[in-house]
Amino acid sequence: YWATEAVNRAFRCMQKLGDIASPSAGITTGNNEKYICFWWELNYRAIDFNCSDIGSVASTAKWYPCNKGGQFRKWYGNRENVMRFDTVAQIEMSGLSGYRPVNLGKQFLPSITWSDITSGGNSFRQNGGHNLYDHVGISAFPPPDARDYICAFLNSSVARLFLCFIAPTMHCNAGDVAKIPLTGVNCDLIASASKTCVSHSKNDWDLQEISWDFQRNPL
Repeated sequence: YWATEAVNRAFRCMQKLGDIASPSAGITTGNNEKYICFWWELNYRAIDFNCSDIGSVASTAKWYPCNKGGQFRKWYGNRENVMRFDTVAQIEMSGLSGYRPVNLGKQFLPSITWSDITSGGNSFRQNGGHNLYDHVGISAFPPPDARDYICAFLNSSVARLFLCFIAPTMHCNAGDVAKIPLTGVNCDLIASASKTCVSHSKNDWDLQEISWDFQRNPL
């Protein structure tokens, strides 16, 4: 009842983000303590950073980067978790009551990801492909030519306003984001600025030793 007419009109008339970006939750392992860890807890050579589809997972023990939510951070980052998801691990997980191997066809695809639970504002990141995502590292999969613009839109004050109506609690799940009306002008200009923000954010992330692309301390 406290929405303005412009907000109501947006919900009535505009295309919803879910129509083109397919937001979804990912895998629930059933035992995160065993199957998810920080990448620096492992031998670096045990991690496959280049897998591009679920059909290419290894038959031997292999770990893969995994989007798992994390702290408030826009554009890029929170890339610190890996999941064991080789065929042996999948067989083990299948015996766990909490295992949910959902949306496997979307795993390893380029996406926009965010945290399901947040105590502050929501933040959306592009982390490229070659990674899994779990049930709290929710992801959306817009077409490649719309990815930069949609990432910028989701990080905008406009999307934040819409989410105040859709998801006013600490949770922001895939269904909530799917309902956001997609608005915008000067999409090419915004997409270009978004790409720059992602690049700067990645450079900032890679200056930290927790990044697997860390080279050296900037000092």
